[in-house]
Amino acid sequence: MATRRSKKRHAGHSGGPETAEQMLDRVLGAFDRWQGEREPDPKRYLEVTDIVRTACELKSSYLGESNPAEWNPEIAMEVVGQVIPRKVVDVDEDYARSLVPAMQTFVEFLVVTGRWKPHNDASATRTALSALEPELPGRFNDPDRLTMAGRIMQVALDEGVDIAEPGALDGFMQRFNDMPYEWRKRLTDAPGMPGWPDDLGFGGPDDNPDDELWDYDGEPGLFDGPDVLEILGAASATGIAAIGFAAQESVPITVPDPRSELSALLATPLLTRMTSLTEWVRPGRKITSTGAMRRADTAEWVHRFGVASGDGVTPNSMWDWPELAVPWSIAAACGLIDNSGGKARPGPNAAIFQTADLPAQILCARDAVDTLIDGLIDAGEELSELDMAVIGVLLALLAGLCRPDGADLSALRSLARPGVDPADLSESISRILFVMVVNIVDMLEAWGFVSTVDGRSSVPPALRPAIVEAIYADGAPFTFRLEPGAIPVEE
Repeated sequence: MATRRSKKRHAGHSGGPETAEQMLDRVLGAFDRWQGEREPDPKRYLEVTDIVRTACELKSSYLGESNPAEWNPEIAMEVVGQVIPRKVVDVDEDYARSLVPAMQTFVEFLVVTGRWKPHNDASATRTALSALEPELPGRFNDPDRLTMAGRIMQVALDEGVDIAEPGALDGFMQRFNDMPYEWRKRLTDAPGMPGWPDDLGFGGPDDNPDDELWDYDGEPGLFDGPDVLEILGAASATGIAAIGFAAQESVPITVPDPRSELSALLATPLLTRMTSLTEWVRPGRKITSTGAMRRADTAEWVHRFGVASGDGVTPNSMWDWPELAVPWSIAAACGLIDNSGGKARPGPNAAIFQTADLPAQILCARDAVDTLIDGLIDAGEELSELDMAVIGVLLALLAGLCRPDGADLSALRSLARPGVDPADLSESISRILFVMVVNIVDMLEAWGFVSTVDGRSSVPPALRPAIVEAIYADGAPFTFRLEPGAIPVEE
């Protein structure tokens, strides 16, 4: 029961209910004072207060949990182990190693001052934080934990590029474009493909970890502003024109009989790997605290899938191998695998492809394709202008690839990989857009949803319903013809 004193103490400045911002300032103000009495090192004091405030603000912004005293083990692992490494870039190892001790200090403060929520187990939260400590430094700047723009920019930062300086990206983008495809794929494969515990989370809890480039603490970002929006608009129009897709074009889609469609879907590398992993977890398999396979199992499966590196490198984490992390994550999202509770086991839909229910099987397989594409385009609630431009060009491209004769992508690829350095910032930004779109198409081809024959690329006919369902929106340029027994595309 709230007392008169507690109501006054937790009231807002106007006497009304306390806002989330006021509650955060109140609790963290008390923490600052508490820590100031105990921490003699000014540098350490500032570091801890900064880490704790960052963690609380990210928890509120991206998990919707605004109470700074609410820290159960799941929230602690998600924020400290997942959100912060994805959201905070260009940090040193000392910062990464300070995260867990700082949060342990905050937990101690909450407990000893009576602010700890009694429904949470403080010991379990401390244990969860300690479990993160050994591997946490390696999660920062990990390309597989950033969206595509975030990964490209992180590589630039790693090379010492001052991305705020006009023209500074020119040489970097040229070097990036000249990398072999496999290198670019490793840097940009599947934004956030690791399967976060809260959901598939291709974008993770953030869903837009590269937005430091666009907006930071309410201030204009490095690439935000009318000039850049104009550049992106012009680049989008250029990219769509290079695809040869007309705005009023109608694309006919034939939805095949269910057995033909299902056979084509299950033959793709994505679904093949998903079903193999689903069978593997049937006995129950121990997994890591991040929901990944253990290292020995990861090494076995990258060899089974034929994606092991030729130099014999042993994978440190499943998340380092998108070829494995992607089907694992999507299988969990589709209910084929349950990777909660420290053990992977069959999910509620594990046996779906052994049933006689063709409609359910096709809908599940289409959901897998939808999840893949959502991840590749980083379909979150907060999208930067660059993300929106990528999506616009990509949707037109996918529609073009679903045409009976597909599309010639040579013109688009020439925009992404010209033989000369970009002339100015406008061309640099355009280049980033085209590189991202081309890389997504290359990833879809690697997963079996795009094929190229005699210079023309297309989505195989039996796979078109799944692709169209994933990108369909009002006004989409598709007409449908259903073969007998076909499962209609959800519009």
